Amino acid sequence: MNKTERPLDKRLLEAACTYYEVDEPFFKTKKKDGNTDKRRVLFWLLYHECNMDYGVIANRFGYSRVSIWDSVKKIDFTKGIFGNIARDMENIKRLAGHEKESK
Repeated sequence: MNKTERPLDKRLLEAACTYYEVDEPFFKTKKKDGNTDKRRVLFWLLYHECNMDYGVIANRFGYSRVSIWDSVKKIDFTKGIFGNIARDMENIKRLAGHEKESK
C-alpha cells in the first residue's frame, strides 16, 4: 500500500508528528502551553481536509466536542493573520501527500 492509499487522517497525523517532531500522544495533552497551536492545526486539518466531525476528532484525542470546535474556529480566524500557521498547514499537507487547496 503506497502513501496515498492510506486514509488521509492517518497520513495527516503522521505528517504532523514528523513536522512538529512529536509523537501521537502529544496531540492528546491538554496543557495550555506554547504548543497549543500545533494541536489546533492538526484538528483544523482533520476537520477541513478529512471532513471529520468535531465529535469524532474529540473522541480520538480525548477532548470535548466544544474544545475541538473552538480550536478549529481559532485557526480559521488566525490562519490569515499569522503566516506560520498557514505555512505549517501547507507543509503538513505536503508531507501527507495531500495538497488540496485550503478552504
